[in-house]
Amino acid sequence: MEAMTHVFRPMTTHDTTLREEAITRNLQEHSLPLDEAVARSLTHFVPQRGDAGMVATAADNPENVVGCAWVTFQRGNTMPDLVTFVADGHQNLGIGTGLIEHLVAHAENAGWAGLILPVEDHHPARRVYARLGFESRAEEEDMVRYLHPPLRRVAVYCGSAAGARAEYVDAAEELGAQLAARGIELVYGGGNVGLMGALGSAVVDHGGVAIGVMPTQLVDKEMAHPRLSTLEVVDTMAARKQRMEDLADCFVVLPGGVGTLEELFQAFTGQQLAGHNNPIAFLNVEGFYNPLVACLARMAEEGFIQDKYIDALIVADSVDDLFEQLDTWRAPGPKWGDA
Repeated sequence: MEAMTHVFRPMTTHDTTLREEAITRNLQEHSLPLDEAVARSLTHFVPQRGDAGMVATAADNPENVVGCAWVTFQRGNTMPDLVTFVADGHQNLGIGTGLIEHLVAHAENAGWAGLILPVEDHHPARRVYARLGFESRAEEEDMVRYLHPPLRRVAVYCGSAAGARAEYVDAAEELGAQLAARGIELVYGGGNVGLMGALGSAVVDHGGVAIGVMPTQLVDKEMAHPRLSTLEVVDTMAARKQRMEDLADCFVVLPGGVGTLEELFQAFTGQQLAGHNNPIAFLNVEGFYNPLVACLARMAEEGFIQDKYIDALIVADSVDDLFEQLDTWRAPGPKWGDA
């Protein structure tokens, strides 16, 4: 059995010299397509904002550093920059791959949308990065590894009425059943009437977890579902919306009225202003949301919404279609500043 040549340890704030040397070497090798001042700013390492890194050392000598990699939010993007370095004489030993895999696992656990890897166009290292799942971005001198963290909780916005079509209730019940089957927790308004009641009951009936968030005024009117896994009682409707957003990894909109639209647009605004980086999906039962989707597209055509946010909206005709699109969803990034 071949002896291990290197081991990994977490990077710390004390590894400043190591990061500076890595940036210097990358600049010398023309692998960083960044202005030198910007490139050197990537040495700033602030774990409190999410920065993380790994250092590879010789197995028989922890003082002998053979490579390092770190991710940093220094440039203010939703997705952090990834910087890698492997010392001369230690390439092709799996060190760079191991460092990147450690950080990809960290990013997935943190729920990030992906990692940005600044690397000059036509640089031979791009072939290696492509094998690790990074892909080139049009008109950008970088590559991106898009990540799809597993959904843990989905916030569903829907009507407290059943609506005029039986298909609306059917869709709510099917969504609830699939959430339970997939082990995804439901976060919703906690109601026991209309589509809300059908959704909550379906999750519970199929052995899933249903978390309701409801303001005191509605609890006092006995509107809460009696079989929820958890019912969180908040003071106001505004607090309800914020709490649902805080709990969720994804937002799904079933047919509903003004309250449903209010919840939708708060989540949509939050996505643009980097309040969250989660998918927003219409379960477009019987084409219910076609007029609204057309209106949003018109807003983009007239220059009021960036196209990338319209492109990132999921419009699904069925529950199966919804989950298929969620599997390939990519975050659009914040409104100001590329991501």
